[in-house]
Amino acid sequence: MVKNQQPEALQLKNITPILNALEIYDIKEVLVEKESIEECGLAERQLTIAVKVESRCEIQRQINSADHIFSF
Repeated sequence: MVKNQQPEALQLKNITPILNALEIYDIKEVLVEKESIEECGLAERQLTIAVKVESRCEIQRQINSADHIFSF
């Protein structure tokens, strides 16, 4: 999910095209946990798609009230 990342070098699949296609499926919001990106030393601007950065607590609250959840 990081710009210019080369997952193939680690024999991993590049999921950026999948993430870019989310809006086709009417997925309006992608949440990223603030604590996790901070632990990884990342900033929101480094990510390949537009996201909403939320606290761990807020994401848990939204998960508990969601009808559908996709986790990557």
